[in-house]
This record gives sequence, C-alpha cells and structure tokens, in this order.
Amino acid sequence: MGIYGAEDRSDLGLRALRSLMNSESTSPGRKIILWVSPGWPLLSGPRLDLGSKQQQQLFSNIVAFSTQLRNTRTTLYNINPLGASEGVMRNNYYEDFLKGVQKPSQVDIGDLSLQVLATQSGGLVLNADNDITALLQKAMADTSAYYQISFDAPPAEHPDEYHHLQVQLNNSDLVGRTLQGYYAQPYSTRAAAQP
Repeated sequence: MGIYGAEDRSDLGLRALRSLMNSESTSPGRKIILWVSPGWPLLSGPRLDLGSKQQQQLFSNIVAFSTQLRNTRTTLYNINPLGASEGVMRNNYYEDFLKGVQKPSQVDIGDLSLQVLATQSGGLVLNADNDITALLQKAMADTSAYYQISFDAPPAEHPDEYHHLQVQLNNSDLVGRTLQGYYAQPYSTRAAAQP
C-alpha cells in the first residue's frame, strides 16, 4: 500500500475519531474513548517535507481536534493490540511529537497521530503488553478517579494561540494528567464563533 495507503489509513482514523466526537458532542459530561488500534501511521521523517499550505492545513486540524477534545470533555486512550511484538522504537516514536505545536511552521504529520492525541487529551498510550484484556482493565482503572478543575483563561493576542497546561502534585506517589494544552482565541474571534 505504501505511503498512499498509509495516508488513507490516517485519514480514515481521523475521520472516525471526528465522527465519534461529533456524535457525542451534545451529550453532557465526561467522555472516555478506548481506541484499540496500533494507531495510524506517523508518516514523519526526514524525507517528508511539507509545503506551507500542507502545514497550515495540518495546524488547523491539530487546533480543531485539540479544541473538540477539550470542548466535549473527551479523554482518549490508545490500546495497541500489537503490544510487545512491535519494536521499542515503533512503540515510542510518537513521543517525539508530544510537545504542543504553536504555529504552522512547526507542524509535522506525527503531531496528529493517535498516540499524540491520546496523550495530549490526558489519556494513556498502552502498548507494552500483548494482553489486551489487561490493557483495557488498566485504562478503565485509570479513568475511575478524577477531579474537574477549571479556570478563566485570558483572551489570546492572536487566533490559535497555544497555551501549555501542567498539573503538579505535592505527593510524589501520585500522577496527575490533564489536557497538555489548549488553543485560545481573541475575544472578538470567540464572539463571532458563538451562535
């Protein structure tokens, strides 16, 4: 299938995720998606150069998915059924793309991978085991306790202004995860977007 087949699988996965979030967007409350898949291809590397139009489109998609995950209160978990049979490099390559993208010129295709979206939503990437049942149980256990924290964000100076988020806990035995960032809009853009 080559690179074109990989692009098709990536598009299919992103369309399915968007459709799922759209269908649940009117449902109140927190949502958890347990996505059992090795993920779509990262399609990133030194031989894949993106033009400015492609970078802008990818950036727009990153902003849209990040905003939709936040607005629908969705946490995404990626359970990789291939587990340990995949090499460590393949399992962890997504970590190169976890830092939030602040502008189109920083975009790489891997920034929109399933693993990156899961981690940035506050979920987990579970890929070190072939026991899918155990991985699903671990994901479910992870969802059992949570707190809801909110804050009034200041208006952005420009559209799609990225802000990194981090939760720090006093108890080193505990781990706190949340959305890793959000894209803020100026007040004039917010008002225009509201019905």
